[in-house]
This record gives sequence, C-alpha cells and structure tokens, in this order.
Amino acid sequence: MQRLNYIDRLKGFAILTVVAGHVYLFGMDHSESIWQDVIGSFHMPLFMYMSGYLALTPPYKSVRGMRRKLLRLLCPLMFFGILFSLVISWPSSVAGVAEKIWAFLMAPAKNGYWYFMALAVFYMSLYLFRLNPLSSSMRHMHEQPLSADTPTHNAAVRLGLGELAVDITIAAVTWGLFLIGWKYTAQTNDPLCLLNCGNFYPFFILGVFSRRYGLVGWLQSHNWLYTLSLIGWPLLFFADIPISLADSIVRHILMPFFAVAVFVTIFYKREMSSSRVEDILAYLGRHTLDIYAIHYFMLLMIRLSIDDRWLEDSGNLLLSIIFTMALSLVVALMSALVGAGITQKRYNKEISTWWLTVMPVFVLPFVDAWGCQGYWVDYYHATLPVSYSCLVCFPRMLAYLI
Repeated sequence: MQRLNYIDRLKGFAILTVVAGHVYLFGMDHSESIWQDVIGSFHMPLFMYMSGYLALTPPYKSVRGMRRKLLRLLCPLMFFGILFSLVISWPSSVAGVAEKIWAFLMAPAKNGYWYFMALAVFYMSLYLFRLNPLSSSMRHMHEQPLSADTPTHNAAVRLGLGELAVDITIAAVTWGLFLIGWKYTAQTNDPLCLLNCGNFYPFFILGVFSRRYGLVGWLQSHNWLYTLSLIGWPLLFFADIPISLADSIVRHILMPFFAVAVFVTIFYKREMSSSRVEDILAYLGRHTLDIYAIHYFMLLMIRLSIDDRWLEDSGNLLLSIIFTMALSLVVALMSALVGAGITQKRYNKEISTWWLTVMPVFVLPFVDAWGCQGYWVDYYHATLPVSYSCLVCFPRMLAYLI
C-alpha cells in the first residue's frame, strides 16, 4: 500500500506540537502562556485521532499482529518510563527503587508516559467491535485510507447506516466504562491510565471511524463543516462559559474536535503538494513513538532557566512562538534520530558510540540549570552510566521480544 503524504505529515505535526507543549511547560517553565494554552487545546486530541486512524482494527487484523503492537507499546512504557522516573529522582536504596517503580506503575500520568498504556488499552477495547453483528461480512476486508484523488463517499452508503449506529453505540458504552472505571476504582491508583483513557477515547475512536467509514473524504465534500470548525475553534477558545459542565464539554470535546477537523482538512488538501517543511513533518511522522519515548530525556538536557521570563515579559509573543517551535523541532529531530538508530540492529554499535560520547557534552553543562539538589548530584555520576547502558541494550532486548 502506498503511503499517503498527508498522513505522515499530520502525524509529524501532531507529535511536534506535543513536544512543543512539553518544551514550553517543562523546558521553559512557561505554564501560563497563551501559546501553551493554544497548543494544549488540540495537540493530544489530534495525536490520539491519528493513532486511531492508523489503529490495527481487530476485525481486519490478526491476534498475532495485535500482540506485536501491544509489545511495541508496553516495552517502551516499561523501559523508558521506569528509567525516566529513576533518572529524575534517583532513590537512595534498593527499596527506594522498588517504591519508585511501583509508584510509576500506579500513577495516572506515569511521568508523561501514560500515552503508551492508554493506546494499548484502546487497542484492546477495539475487540468489542466484534460484537457488532452487522460487521461480519467486513471482517476480512482491509480498509484502506482515502487518498487525495479518491472520490468521496457517504459513510452510510459505504458500510450501512445500521452498522455505523451499532459501532457508535459500542463506542459510547466503552467510553462510559472508562469514565466509570476511573470514577470508582482508579482515582488514587490508576495503572491502566483510565483518567486519560476517558479524556481522549472520543478522539481515538473518531480516528478509527474516519478510516473505516471514509469520514475524511466526507469532510472534504462538506466545506461548511470546515468553515464552522475554523470559526468555532477560536471562538470557543476565548469563550467564558459560566456553567461548569458545559465548559468542560466545550473545552475537552467540542473545541478539540473543531481543531482536529481544521488540521485534517488543511493537510488533506496538501496531499499532492510538497515543501521542505512538509518533508520534515513527514520524517517526524514516521518516528512518532520514538520521539514520544525519548523526548523527555532530551528535555532534561535542554531545560532553560530564563531570567524574568523575558520572552513573555517583553510582550513579543511572536518571538516566543518562533523560539519555542525551533527548540521543539530540534528536540523532535534528535529524538527521532536516536530512536531510529537504536531500534535498528545494524546501527546499534554506531549509535551506542555516539550516545556515550556526545550525551555528556550536552548533559553536564546543564546540571545546575536543572535545579537539582541533595542526593541527585551525589548519584548523578552513578546513574548516568546505568542509563546509557540500558538505552544501548534496549533495542536488542526489544528485537528478541518482538
């Protein structure tokens, strides 16, 4: 199957905005910026939408394929997530290590690595759609995404309005189960990340339905929806809704939906075009999991302490945006290159040499900038070699597992 340019570019744009949000929040400590709020209004919903669009839907894929996909999600979660948790706060004893690992496994956010667990849970939940009796005739069909020159089709014509209605019902029940599960079982310990599952499942399943029912093509044939989304997104962003429930629905469901519709339409219409920026986004889009897993380590190395927050206090929002996006691009590209290298066996030796040689050059000058105190500085030189060794050995371990 030929790769679609707009899919890779849209994935690349989504992961770049995720990195940008983390750079702005953690790397520069600007959690109250309007730019951070703009990025936060769509970056994870868009990323989850693309994850759903490319999901291995069980009616069309084998159990073995699902097992491989789950391993590709859970192995980085367990390795990079636990390693990152230990690196940012190295315990002083073996018991402390066990406690840190247990705290990581039970935490809702898992120090930022919740995405891997949530996506694994979403993949497993797709098996529920086997319960749809109207989809039995489609179980052996591999659904192909629409290309830019493919005629659009109405969803009801392609697979039937009845099947769509049953699928929506199953999705609504699944979403409800996530919310109920978090409400009654996971408010203190959330090993399955049910909080974020409830927050982002609508966008994941929207991506699944977009591919299965050809909703992207349907969106292009209804320009009024794009226009509505283009106007509604900024209006809702600045809206002040006094009713708490309505405000939550608008900010967590409706506003991100408008943003996703806008970006999908823009990138879809650029399918047959090309530029250097789009080529870079396509490269990032082919390495999204690598970038997500590794960029947190990169943020530790580049964390900046800008006196008086001069970028914001100067009132030059444009300069702040340019600086943030440029820095995010560097972080994303470095993460993609490292990830692509360490997951290819033939490059293990070269990337190991590069990693062990270059990393200290970047890391050591920023020890003071991290604001680390106490035992972290004492254990710094002990933890770094361990981290390097684990990162070098992980690709070989993953190759044997998968």
